[in-house]
Amino acid sequence: MSLVLLSKTRAKSFGLAKRRQALFVRRNSEEISLKKISFYLLFTGILCLAFNGYLAAENTKIFGSGKRMTSNLRSAILTENVPEVIRKKYGNAKVYSLDLERFQHVVLIRKPLNKGVCYYNLENKLDLCSADPVLADGFKYFWYLDLKKDSLIYIFEFFGDEDYSDYKLTYLNTQTMKQKVLFYVAPIIKKEKNLHWGYPWDIVDIILSRKENDLLLNATFKHKIDVSEAGDYLDKTAKIPAIFFTGVPTQETDMKSEVQETKSFFTVESLSRIARNVKSP
Repeated sequence: MSLVLLSKTRAKSFGLAKRRQALFVRRNSEEISLKKISFYLLFTGILCLAFNGYLAAENTKIFGSGKRMTSNLRSAILTENVPEVIRKKYGNAKVYSLDLERFQHVVLIRKPLNKGVCYYNLENKLDLCSADPVLADGFKYFWYLDLKKDSLIYIFEFFGDEDYSDYKLTYLNTQTMKQKVLFYVAPIIKKEKNLHWGYPWDIVDIILSRKENDLLLNATFKHKIDVSEAGDYLDKTAKIPAIFFTGVPTQETDMKSEVQETKSFFTVESLSRIARNVKSP
């Protein structure tokens, strides 16, 4: 075999070896990249699970659905400070603070073994108990509001699922520990110049204004919102106000054509009178 042919053969063999080496390196690089991607996905998955676990743990500190409210609207927050009088009366119960400065003496109690919930006044030792609404299907939002009205705590209760919605404002008289439904609510979120339906998980706070000693709610009865779903709950002469909130809408729901007035403010007493179709004295 000539040297030329031998050189060509060696060159060919060398070229084949180089290609094999390059292929091996490329495959190795691909395997390393896949391993890196797999590790990254695993790591981010673990982080997501840990974060979701953290959120779940945080959510157990709130009574009802959603995130903690910390402005005008407040949430009931789980507390480790359980007075002895509550242990004696309710046993190993969970105790929630309503996070309102004027009402630190009023707490929410979840009885052990899912036996119900109670609002309890530590000063006069009165309570108001009911079945635990959080155990039912669907979402259950509870937001507490102090409008500086004597001994009254106002409570927004937004319940619902895919088939119904039950949004209302109630008050709890902390002297008598009696609760009353004031009126049902059509929640609207103001976002810049836009109006959106107020899904409870999108709401951040309620819009209030002060006039002398009164806190006023931004609301209107001038709307065309379909409130037929609330028909079973209401007297046929009752009206439902649209109440305005701040929030971050997660769905495109343009309510501009449904709501004719956005700048009116009412006392809660005025809203209640109009909603119940009662004339002013």
